[in-house]
Amino acid sequence: MKPLRLSLLLALPALLSQMLPAETNLTPASSFFCSSNTGWIDPKAGDGSAGLIAGQCICAGFLYSANCGWINMGDGTPNNGAQYTNNLGADFGVNRLPGGKLRGLAWGANIGWINFEDTGNPRIDPVTNQFLGYAWSASTGWISLATPAGGIFVVPSDTDHDGLPDIWENQYAASLATLGAGDLDKDGQSDAAEYAADTDPSDAQSNLLITGFTPGANLVSLTWTSSPARNYRVQSSSDLLNWNFLNFIGVPPANLQIAAGAAGATTTRNLLKPAGPRMFFRVIALKPPAAP
Repeated sequence: MKPLRLSLLLALPALLSQMLPAETNLTPASSFFCSSNTGWIDPKAGDGSAGLIAGQCICAGFLYSANCGWINMGDGTPNNGAQYTNNLGADFGVNRLPGGKLRGLAWGANIGWINFEDTGNPRIDPVTNQFLGYAWSASTGWISLATPAGGIFVVPSDTDHDGLPDIWENQYAASLATLGAGDLDKDGQSDAAEYAADTDPSDAQSNLLITGFTPGANLVSLTWTSSPARNYRVQSSSDLLNWNFLNFIGVPPANLQIAAGAAGATTTRNLLKPAGPRMFFRVIALKPPAAP
C-alpha cells in the first residue's frame, strides 16, 4: 500500500494535557493496535481513563505506546461542532464517516502526524463495530487496527438506557425519546423487535416476514425479508407450541443452523424438510456480537 502525502502545513497541535480524560468505549480490555516498528499500541490508554472514544461522528482521546508515548486522536470539540477540519493545528482529529470509515489526522509528540486515509482504509465495521484497516505514520510506517486475537470493538452507546443503541435510534428518529418500549409505526412489532431484526421502526411496511415458501420432496425453500447486518435461524413446529431449529442446505458445517442475510432486501435458503403432516415456520434474526 502506498501512503498518501499530506499537502497541508499544519501548526503544532495544542498540548495533549488540555484534553479532558474520559472513559473509553472499546472492548475487550486485552486487545491492542500494532505496528511492526513500534510494537503494541494501547487504545485504552492503560486504565481506560483517557483512552480512545469512538463516537458517531468523531473520535477523541488517546492511544498509548510504550515506544512512542501518547497519541492524540482529537479533543472531542471540533471547531464547527460536527467534525474536525484538519486544516488548523488546534482542529485536528479522526472523523467517523458514514459506513464506518475513519479519516483525518492523529498526533504523537514523538512520531508526528498519523494519517487515517483511503489507502489503508481504516474503519469501524458498520455491522460488527470492529476496527479494521491501517493508518500511516511517516515515522513508523503502517499501524494495523485489526488484531489477530479477536479484534477491538466499539461498545454502542445507550445514553437513555432503553436497550437501543443511540446510533440506531438517531438513524430513524429526531430524538432518543421517540423510540423505546413502544411500537412507533404501529405494525405489531415493538421498537426493540425492529432493532433486533434491523428493520425500520418508523415504516409499517418494514418487517421481518416470510414472503415465499416452496415445498420439495426432501427440502423446503423459504424467502424472508432480511438485512445484511443480521444472521438468521429458522424454526419449525407442528403445533405452534414446540419449536425445533432447522438445518440449512449449502451452509458451512460450522453453522448449519445459522445463515447470513443476503446483500439485498430478502434472503432465500433451502432447509431440510421436517417430518409431519403439517408444519409451521418462523424466522429469528440474530444480532452480531457487537452490533449495531
